[in-house]
Amino acid sequence: MDIRDYRELDVYKRAYKLALEIHKFSLTWPKFELYENGSQIRRASKSICNNIGEGHTKKSVNEFKLYLTYALASAEEVTICLDFAYDCGYGTKEQYEYFFDGYKTICKQLTKYIQSLNR
Repeated sequence: MDIRDYRELDVYKRAYKLALEIHKFSLTWPKFELYENGSQIRRASKSICNNIGEGHTKKSVNEFKLYLTYALASAEEVTICLDFAYDCGYGTKEQYEYFFDGYKTICKQLTKYIQSLNR
């Protein structure tokens, strides 16, 4: 399978950077949220990177595409967690928009990457 090192992919770099930022951001939420929405958003954000990396090790393009699809689902999950956090009053509108826009960009990048592998 002729696929670049996943760490060189723009989508991986963006997902990794945002996962670090989401991790730190979620730790500022109320204590009870550390084990509820905070835990969920941290796991989902890291899952994007994990699925890109794990999928990269698979022996076929079809398997890799499956893991990219899992990464896409995790990115959408993060946006849902962000909605809940914002509606609960955790963080500013600017923080929400920054993260939401970042994860929607990741969704678009993953979708385009999957489509390119279909060709």
